[in-house]
Amino acid sequence: MSEELKQTIEAFLTGHNYLNLATASPDGKPLAHTVAYVNIGPVVYFGTGGSARKSKNIKANPAVAYTVDDDDFGVKTQQFLQMEGKAEILTNKEEAGKIQGMFLAKFPQFKDMPEMADSIMIKIVPKSCLFSDFAKGFAHNDIVAY
Repeated sequence: MSEELKQTIEAFLTGHNYLNLATASPDGKPLAHTVAYVNIGPVVYFGTGGSARKSKNIKANPAVAYTVDDDDFGVKTQQFLQMEGKAEILTNKEEAGKIQGMFLAKFPQFKDMPEMADSIMIKIVPKSCLFSDFAKGFAHNDIVAY
């Protein structure tokens, strides 16, 4: 079941564009951030400014969580996931360039955005995921570890 569930999670991630990222400030204050992302399998990537609050929070505490939700909240069809993982700033320029290319392919409108001087790419490696699939029953949840 867990390999099949992992494939379902990966397909779900690939089929969506935005996640709701939870970080904690150095003093423990929780913050939520909406970010556009791309994924390779269960690993997600997003770009931001190095001086952004989420970047500062991740530098201080790389433990993060995020959700990805369906826009259709049908009681019998809703799906969503809650992922916990570890965030890291990409330092490998080749990997960052590959991810940037994926972003421009998925979000062509980003080509028109001005470049930020302190732009960085962040990678989130999953640790565990709760996947909800109401088609399997109201409030049906499965949990998988990575």
